[in-house]
Amino acid sequence: MGSIRIVPGVSGSDVHHVSDHVRQLEREDFLRMYESVDEGIAHCCSVSEQVYTGYLDDTPIAIFGISYPTPEKLRAPWLLLTEEATEHPVPVARTARKVADQWVKLEGKLYNLVPSDDEDAIKLLRFCGFTVHEKPQPQNGHPCYPFEREGANACV
Repeated sequence: MGSIRIVPGVSGSDVHHVSDHVRQLEREDFLRMYESVDEGIAHCCSVSEQVYTGYLDDTPIAIFGISYPTPEKLRAPWLLLTEEATEHPVPVARTARKVADQWVKLEGKLYNLVPSDDEDAIKLLRFCGFTVHEKPQPQNGHPCYPFEREGANACV
């Protein structure tokens, strides 16, 4: 079992790799909103203050980021995982938890939506200390659950 190496930024070749190997439920979610997964990644990166690539060995297995603050001072974390990332759940979950802990300490409140049928993403969010509210809100015609985490939930 390897560890995840986090690198600030994202390269075009990493976007294409992650796009080509993204988990099926994430692919479906992106294609409800964008013409392609590449376009969705580009949009997420453009509205994000911070963007990172996660590598297992030298293979990009994740692209993730956090949005610029909204007027309500909320930040939206987002994460795209490849199928290969799901084959390494322990290092992926540990890394995601570490990043979420750091972000919530710095940013205060994190909030976004997760497709209600993405059980693996919901489990990961809960492991990372997020509260997932199981009252669906429609997003592009698909039910999504809001999730949030505030600074008081951060691990010390």
